[in-house]
Amino acid sequence: MATAAARLQRVEEAVQHERGNGSLYFNDDKLSMVDASYEPFLNRFTAFDAQVKTGLLYNFPLILAWRDALLGNEIVTGSLAEDFLLKFSKLMIL
Repeated sequence: MATAAARLQRVEEAVQHERGNGSLYFNDDKLSMVDASYEPFLNRFTAFDAQVKTGLLYNFPLILAWRDALLGNEIVTGSLAEDFLLKFSKLMIL
């Protein structure tokens, strides 16, 4: 958990200092390659955390807001199979 928290802290700092805008996405009001790169991790970590309940992301409000924006975007949600989270959750149980 400490290693994960340290790495998330680096991402939080990048969002805070390198984003350089008030947008919910990393580079602008539109999805970028940075968003597309982090979305799979944020999506799967959210599903993982629903099972394990670490609550780790709640210590990083900028990442949490970024995740919520990404997971609320129709482009992102439309790119996943309808039952993706259910299937991913079942894989974690195995």
